[in-house]
Formats: sequence, C-alpha cells, structure tokens
Amino acid sequence: MNTDTPHLSRPKLLLFDVGDVLVCDSTSAIFVYRCLYDALGEHHWGTPQDLVNEREKLINSGKAKDLWKVVELLLPDSIELDEFRQHTRAEMYNDWGYHSPAVPLMAEVLHKLSKSFRLGLLANQPETIEDVLRERELWDLFEIQGISDIVKMHKPQENFFLWAINEAHLPPNEIMMIGDRVDNDIVPAKKLGMSGCWINFPPEMRPWEPYDEFTRAFKPCKNLVCVPQPIDPKDEQYLPDITVVSPRDLLNKLCALE
Repeated sequence: MNTDTPHLSRPKLLLFDVGDVLVCDSTSAIFVYRCLYDALGEHHWGTPQDLVNEREKLINSGKAKDLWKVVELLLPDSIELDEFRQHTRAEMYNDWGYHSPAVPLMAEVLHKLSKSFRLGLLANQPETIEDVLRERELWDLFEIQGISDIVKMHKPQENFFLWAINEAHLPPNEIMMIGDRVDNDIVPAKKLGMSGCWINFPPEMRPWEPYDEFTRAFKPCKNLVCVPQPIDPKDEQYLPDITVVSPRDLLNKLCALE
C-alpha cells in the first residue's frame, strides 16, 4: 500500500501509537501463547509446533484475526477467558519493559522530531508503559500522554481521538496520527479530519530472537498480535497520507513536509 498524499501540509502535532511503533509486540505475544500452551498442557497439544499449526488454521480460515481471539477459541471450557486474560496480563505487565523491547532507532528519531514537532501518545497500553518510556528517556517528549489504561478509553473509539484533539488545542487538520494499524489508528483519525501516517515496518525492524523450542516454532509467523485486515470499501477514502518502512523513512518524510 503506497498511499503518500502529494502536497500534504506539515502537521503541528504528531500522535504516536506505541505497539510495533515505539516498542515491539512480538515478545509479549509469545508470552501469551506460552501461557496458553502451559494452561492446556502437553497432553493436549503435544508440541509447540502443534499449537502454531492450530493457530494458523484459525487465522487462515478467517475465524481469528488477533491474538486474543485465537486464545478464546483454543481455551477449553474449563478455563474462563477473562480470568486467564487478567492473570496473564498482570504477570506480563509486571515486567512490561522486558516484554516491550524498543524498536531500533525509534528513540533517536523521536528526539529529532521533538525539535520540530509537538509529540503525543495515543495508544492501547497498560499504565506501566509510562515507567518503560521513562526508563528510556522518552516519556517527557510527549506533551499529550493518551494511554488507554490511564484515561480509560481505547482505540478505535471516537471519544479517545476526540479527547486527544481537545488536549492538543488544535484543529484536527494540524494533527497527524502515526500507527501500524490502518483500521485502529488511521481510519478513525482521518474520519475526524486528522492526517495519517501508516507504520509498515518489515519484520527486521521488530526483532526478537528465538531461544528454545517454543519460540523457534513461532519464529516463522509473520505477525503474532494482529492479522492485517482488508480495508472496508466504505473506508477507502480514509487511507494513509504517508506510508513509512523504517524510522529513518519516518523522519525524512515528516521533515520534508512544508
């Protein structure tokens, strides 16, 4: 999808998603799948590869398009989904820095962008992402800190985007949403009059290295969190204004805007 809009105006505020934009989501997804595998037991699946194969069947059949839908469909009736999700997230968020490794070069790019643009966050993330970004000396770069578990709103809800517009004290056409999901980030932002930048980083920009049988089984999977969905025909008018394939590409294209 190459959708760069000619003569796009330079925004005053850049709103960033976090997952697979500032931090890599694959490590946290692997943790959830490992918890699922442990909950089911080897007697149910046999090997980690069997779990991967079952996951691929669900995705290829269209029955599941994201991580938690896969979990829901594979959990036995004896395990309550909400209880499993709550327990898994609590354990994961307790060490969120480990489960959210940095996207290479993004910190450097953010510091450079902060000299020319106002920056903000608009992300579905736990409260502990604040500690992670503070440790990486990034949190204070963002004057708008829209974290879902803090403000109690979630994307793609319109009210979350309206909240950000209100916090910015800017008209929507002076704000750009930057995210890796067209459906969750770009379309709802553009419906309100913002511009949109789609982060389409290749797998090497979201690195994680397998270290045992379980992680090696999942390494070939292209996207462990969410399967990209076709754009709804009614939303084709809300395609991204800019598409970028690396942090350097993001910096260059944004700084070239006039």
